[in-house]
Amino acid sequence: MTKGQLNPVSLPSKNNNLFKQILNSSNPNELLNSMISQNPKLQSVMQLMNSSGMTPKQFFYNYAQQQGINPDEFLRKEFNNNG
Repeated sequence: MTKGQLNPVSLPSKNNNLFKQILNSSNPNELLNSMISQNPKLQSVMQLMNSSGMTPKQFFYNYAQQQGINPDEFLRKEFNNNG
């Protein structure tokens, strides 16, 4: 992966509806945990995040910034392009 490319288990635009589903869920933690338990790639990311001691938001922002990506701009584009 080169600098400027964000790919923590791939966050393609087609998953935008999934992000919205999590955000709009009455129990987002339960929904997210269910998804993680069914996806080995997400399991490995969560293990890495948990070992870092960061919250998911901190982990995402930190990773994006390490890759030279503005995390706020990335999220804004993702949600505006497919909303």
